[in-house]
Amino acid sequence: ESRNSVPPAKYILHIVIDDLGWGDAWGTSHTHTPNLDELARGGVSLERLYATPMCAPSRASMFTGRHPADIGYYRNPSEDARLPPDCEHLPSHLRKLGFSSHLIGKWHLPWHSPDQLPSGPLVGFDSFFGYLHWGMDYFTHEFPPKVHTGPVVCRGFDLVNSTRATEEGESAAVHVVNSPGGKHRGVYADELFYREAVRKLTAHNQSQPLYLCVAFQGLHDPYQAPKDEELGEARCGGARDGEDGGDETAKQQGNGDGFDDPVSLAKCGNYSKMLTKVDSLVGNLVQKMKTLGMWHSTVLLLHTDNGGALAWTKDARLGGAASNHPLRGGKFTLWDGGLRVRGMVHSPLLPPRRRGTAWHGLMHISDVLDTVLGMARGISDEKK
Repeated sequence: ESRNSVPPAKYILHIVIDDLGWGDAWGTSHTHTPNLDELARGGVSLERLYATPMCAPSRASMFTGRHPADIGYYRNPSEDARLPPDCEHLPSHLRKLGFSSHLIGKWHLPWHSPDQLPSGPLVGFDSFFGYLHWGMDYFTHEFPPKVHTGPVVCRGFDLVNSTRATEEGESAAVHVVNSPGGKHRGVYADELFYREAVRKLTAHNQSQPLYLCVAFQGLHDPYQAPKDEELGEARCGGARDGEDGGDETAKQQGNGDGFDDPVSLAKCGNYSKMLTKVDSLVGNLVQKMKTLGMWHSTVLLLHTDNGGALAWTKDARLGGAASNHPLRGGKFTLWDGGLRVRGMVHSPLLPPRRRGTAWHGLMHISDVLDTVLGMARGISDEKK
């Protein structure tokens, strides 16, 4: 067998970390991400992966394989936003290959009609457990979060649990959509998504291929840290005691006054704890797949959706808390700090010579669909 061939993956674990800063990812000294660090050391780091500068267009592109300009999806969704009906989404492609597919976590695409929901007939995930908007309160699961400063027409639970209607002739099932309401109040959002992922993995019939996408809420605002004591001391990237450039690095990136007031320090401290929490959950998911005997046939694709959100230049108490050092700009900008995103592929199926390497070829978020399909079919020298 060729050293460049990769057999088909029976299980595909696709993890999306929201708003992860380039300078906060694996391999940096100011963040504590031992699991991501280990996965990167044994995988392939995607050094030139580009997305869009905000959440929804990236996710639309990711699931359709089409550039946002091709489907007219340029910004985060409004009340009348829709995905074009001629888009064949990733779950539909995977179903033809025998895969079941499930989405857990963030959607942030149209949802104002049943066909536009993740488990609706257009998109086609077999199930969805997560939230529909840009973010929710991490503990109460309400939208908009109570820290939201804009106008609020109404506030309610944003958690949705839905299943796809089966194909005609399979059963009389219908597309079921319901809300758990306040059932899970008090459970940290990403912990909740991790538990659902474990439930899906444990219940899965291992004779069938599986695609599981876990789109964590972290590290999107509101910056609410989990209450896990083991997360340790919160630390702020690029603005701490001169490390990694200290305040000067922060100013170069538009991180304002270097997080030297209580409000901004608390915000970036929460951000770092949120990242450590996501890292822990990713590690736990990998370990669960090993325990279930699934990991040896799994490919992990992990990336973020856009650059990290930066604090405002004139007032670090406002805006985000990420660091994209050494890239310029951040989320909502067209500089590399907004468009160039962290990503990696890790799998026991990778040829040994590929492990621990970096790939510097250009890749766009719209390539995710074909990349996942390539994982499902396997890669030979002829297709490489």
